[in-house]
Amino acid sequence: MDQRFCNSDIRTAIVKRHFADEPKLPISSADGSFVNACCDTLLLKNGYILMSPDQTIRYSVEQDKVGPYVIPTWFVGVLDGNQVYVDCVKSPINLRLDNPNNPARIELTDLHITYSFVRQLDSPRKKNVFQPTNAAPVDDPKPSCRH
Repeated sequence: MDQRFCNSDIRTAIVKRHFADEPKLPISSADGSFVNACCDTLLLKNGYILMSPDQTIRYSVEQDKVGPYVIPTWFVGVLDGNQVYVDCVKSPINLRLDNPNNPARIELTDLHITYSFVRQLDSPRKKNVFQPTNAAPVDDPKPSCRH
């Protein structure tokens, strides 16, 4: 059996089980631009994280005993402390929200380091780093990601 097929099936099963076990929150509750000095801006909108003008990752908003979180369909982490990336091999991790109704911060923990992304207030002078385009959602087995 092809190892990639097996890993993909396992990841899909884990994500589906994860989505089924936790109560869902409104997808729009995480919408916004979140910035961190170390890395790229995380732009969350309508259930998609815009990783770049050409790539989006689907996500769900849920809550467990610890609190609310965003769970992307793929692993989202920080590479070398200065770049947000997607990894197709690792299992997705929870991106913690500080508030379920109007989060001011998303915390991404990668390699035991927590990166805090702060909501960028909407301002006519400031534009999001990534403007929504005709980017196709990354739901296929071969997204543009680091292996």
